[in-house]
Amino acid sequence: SWIESEALSNPTFLSEWRSGRVAEAAGNIDASRYHLQICFVDDDNERGRIAEGIFERIATYNDAGFWLYPSSATVTRNSSISKPSKDAHAACKALNLCPSRSESPGARLHIADMDYHDLIVCIDDEVRSALIGSLPADEQEYYDRKISLFSDFTSVLDGGEALLKMLEPDLIGRCIGVASNRDVWSDLLRARPTQGTGLVLNKGGAIVPSDEPWAQAQAVMILAAAGLTEFCKSTIDASFSEAYNQLLETYFHREEDVALTNSEADELIRRSSISGFFSIEERQRRFELHKGSLAERFKLE
Repeated sequence: SWIESEALSNPTFLSEWRSGRVAEAAGNIDASRYHLQICFVDDDNERGRIAEGIFERIATYNDAGFWLYPSSATVTRNSSISKPSKDAHAACKALNLCPSRSESPGARLHIADMDYHDLIVCIDDEVRSALIGSLPADEQEYYDRKISLFSDFTSVLDGGEALLKMLEPDLIGRCIGVASNRDVWSDLLRARPTQGTGLVLNKGGAIVPSDEPWAQAQAVMILAAAGLTEFCKSTIDASFSEAYNQLLETYFHREEDVALTNSEADELIRRSSISGFFSIEERQRRFELHKGSLAERFKLE
């Protein structure tokens, strides 16, 4: 489309386009179950499973592994799905990914998977085009809103300390020296796995990714997976916050509720399981804000 062409030729437009697509994805997700199922889609039965494994590592490291459920699938017109190459297995091992995920048979993506998963993440734009083209014409517009590009999520974290806190040291090392021109990151993800660590020593003696396509692709995958993890956490947090505010309104909506103490309110609110998501200090802070809003409401009335 014209929008995609403009995004690819204009770095500023590209960044805004990615951020807009991420915001749109957040609006299309129902986080009321307080867990998300994400499917990574490729066309080679290799890159999707590697992205899945990297995402699982980062989500687990950030205490989100118990409510983020990744999987991977392949979109292909072939009658059978090719087995992952030795290079793909080597890449999984070098990244210390879960063996059961990296060695499992591949799965073909079916239209039912589009409904089952909360988010469909295509490894690159060619995979996304192939996926949309494989859907019935009258279903394409509906499912398009559930399909994201992996590189979209590189816009969530803009480097710096926040990103470093999300990554284990060995993954940080693989991101140093990634191509600074972000408008090529989506293209880098088309690189196929190759054997070897993909790391080299620079002139200063630091271990950095090599200039080889797969080493650069790994770096972008790590950055995108970290961004996707943060995106999922923020989406879930926003859902909890909205649900808790609705809970406060359900329990405390009368004029006499303004006189309740924090301990009295907390004794009631803790009957709901969602209250356990917040610390007692946060529950008290939110109740005080709600009381202030309630007092203003009855004052105006």
